[in-house]
Amino acid sequence: MSDNQILLPGGVVKYVQVVTCAGRDNSVDLNYMGAVTDITQRKNADEEREALSRSLQERQSQAGRSSCARRGRREC
Repeated sequence: MSDNQILLPGGVVKYVQVVTCAGRDNSVDLNYMGAVTDITQRKNADEEREALSRSLQERQSQAGRSSCARRGRREC
């Protein structure tokens, strides 16, 4: 299983997940089967969640420094 990007005309980026399986039938022929799933919405939601998490951590860090400053401390 792998996640890949596809660049479409107009600069649109789609994310897809690819799953493949190789096997042999009754002969010696090697056959491949696979599925491609569009995971663009999931990937975009993951990126947004990560950005919000970073923003929250930064705000919490700033609030902690501000609280220490109000108490007249350099470090808490």
